[in-house]
Amino acid sequence: MAKLPYKRSRTQGGFSPITGKAYYYDPACNEPVRFLYNITGLEVGTLKVTDDVVTPGFKRASGEGKLIVSPYKSSVETQTGGGTFSRVRQMNVISCVATQTRNEFDTQAPVAYYLSTGQLSKRLSPIALISDAEIASLTSIAATKAWAESASHQASVLTDIAEMRQTLQMFTRPLNSIRPLLRAMTTSSKKGVLKKGKDVLGSSGASAQNLWLQYRYGIRPLVSSVQGILKALAQPKGIHRQTYRGNQTLTKSASSPGSVSGWEVTFNYTDDRTDQVQVRTGIVMEEAVSLSTSLGVDAGGLLALPWELVPFSFVADWFINVGSYLQALVPSLTKDPLASWTVVKRKQTRSWNVTNTVAINAALWSVVRPVEEHRYAEFITTTRAPGIQKPSITRRPNSLGNVFSDLRGVDSFALAAQQLGRLLKR
Repeated sequence: MAKLPYKRSRTQGGFSPITGKAYYYDPACNEPVRFLYNITGLEVGTLKVTDDVVTPGFKRASGEGKLIVSPYKSSVETQTGGGTFSRVRQMNVISCVATQTRNEFDTQAPVAYYLSTGQLSKRLSPIALISDAEIASLTSIAATKAWAESASHQASVLTDIAEMRQTLQMFTRPLNSIRPLLRAMTTSSKKGVLKKGKDVLGSSGASAQNLWLQYRYGIRPLVSSVQGILKALAQPKGIHRQTYRGNQTLTKSASSPGSVSGWEVTFNYTDDRTDQVQVRTGIVMEEAVSLSTSLGVDAGGLLALPWELVPFSFVADWFINVGSYLQALVPSLTKDPLASWTVVKRKQTRSWNVTNTVAINAALWSVVRPVEEHRYAEFITTTRAPGIQKPSITRRPNSLGNVFSDLRGVDSFALAAQQLGRLLKR
């Protein structure tokens, strides 16, 4: 009787406490130290917990070409930090007549975070900045990307043919666009940029914008299509096992200051957090990819063609994955994967630091040593589940922020400047 898969759980590492003490004494008067209490305010270390499923005979099955995708989950928590609380001197009472000195209260333990939370918190806790709904959107987009990749289109011949007239015209425009750019640069170098600002910001600026857009959405896609055609022609014919992947990432950060009073002092701190979620999907297919499919001359290519010909459709794809969905629709309905999976990796960090310290009442207490405490925590969780979602049209989380974080920011600026220039000419 064959053994059935079984669950397994493993734990590695752990946390160690950092302890300290609290004293009350007059050091200048050689007064005996009065020990008050022990304090454990911080734990440091790394803890890893792994839960997975063990399949008996996995190596043998893999060697025979079988694909097994098992559930998997791991969490890694790392805590570092250190420091001490404040040391303060009592100002309203002379404790030693001979030296005219005063008692001091010394807390030698990192307990500032404990005071800020109002509970005995020995470790920083993660704070979610990305919602479950946003993670669901990332998963849908990554799954749609993988299905779109499984269409096996290495070129978009139908789109290239439909845009042939615009493509041929494009090759005459760089020469027409670059002439005013060079002329404005030459004139401004001779007479000064300020005097010829109109030329630099006008004709040369428009030329640069047009050249950039022609390259990004004209020349580069055409080169990619040519490379795809050559690759499709060189690809060996027959049945192949291929893996198609999709991924989507979202990152958010936040920072907030705070102030806490306790044990005769007030201290300020900063609490910085980051949250990043990366979703990776995969599909394994065993199929015979034809030349027409590789060139995009199939049902999937025909379905996606109208959207590709819509003006500024690529701008809409910055915010909603319409293009990927249309490419993914046919393979999701006609293909049966050998295996598929969805991996969600989340990394959260938190940095908590005290910035300054003042006495609550300067007439009663003075700060001899300020609060010095720093803490850092990192939480990484990885989950793998068999299966993948069907394609769907999904709004991209934080799409507006992403536009201004990569080349799409340059594209959007060039498009906006181009359209504004046309309006001003009317």
